[in-house]
Amino acid sequence: MKLAFIGLGNMGAPMARNLHDAGHDVHAWTRSAARRAALRAEGMRVEEHLAAAAEGAAIAISMLADDAAELAVSEGDAGLLRHLPRGAVRISMSTIGVAASHRLAELHAAHGQGYVAAPVFGRPAAAAARALWIAAAGADDALARARPILEALGRGLTLPGGPAETAHALKLGANALGAIITEGLGEVFAYGAKAGVAPAAYLELLDQSMLQAGFVGNYARMIVAGGTDSRGGFPLRLALKDVGLALDAAVGLRAPLPLAASVRDRMLRAVATGRGEHDLPGLAQLAFEDAGLGNG
Repeated sequence: MKLAFIGLGNMGAPMARNLHDAGHDVHAWTRSAARRAALRAEGMRVEEHLAAAAEGAAIAISMLADDAAELAVSEGDAGLLRHLPRGAVRISMSTIGVAASHRLAELHAAHGQGYVAAPVFGRPAAAAARALWIAAAGADDALARARPILEALGRGLTLPGGPAETAHALKLGANALGAIITEGLGEVFAYGAKAGVAPAAYLELLDQSMLQAGFVGNYARMIVAGGTDSRGGFPLRLALKDVGLALDAAVGLRAPLPLAASVRDRMLRAVATGRGEHDLPGLAQLAFEDAGLGNG
């Protein structure tokens, strides 16, 4: 079975190489002529033109930078839509927008082709080690055909159900969470440095007291379970007090904590609306309410 692999950057190249090494008939293509030549020298079959990679392929995988790149390799005389056979399945493993993913699903359906959205979680080292986690959604028949390929590329799959673009929505939300966490860590490390504690030393404290103790996972599970326990192990009224004191300290240290300031206002709303005795995960109720989801 011929596989087309489109996009051979820092993520795509090791993924295509893993499929090749696993014995799949991979015909790859990337826009950079220099990259094509370098990967040919490593023994991969890299076509000079996208059409040659796509023609006769049962499955085409794309791993590209953004919406524009995904649509560019899809449309036009040289695109996947024209050169993939009817009945072939396109797997978009790029991180793209929900609207772009939905558009690709529509385009491939109009051409008699299947479409699976399967964005990956992991960095290039994880791609090389086949240690990616993959979220995949699409029609059942397309998913069934794509699944052996996806399982060869990662350590596990999440199949959320729903239309294909659901997988891209989940990936984007996870990336937003990653950015929020990274920003929060940066703020706290800078705050600690202004208090005279080196980031490495502060990390050791946080690692032992919160990260390895499962703080994030435990609180996430409490949120999923409802997070409204009024017997609060850490009541929101006390959390509000602590965050307020941290912000007071930050003013004295001249170390801004903008995320903490935003969270303080959310906590204030929770306490003002009668939830001061709820455990800290109850704060997440506000997000559900703001999204029109009641109590979650």
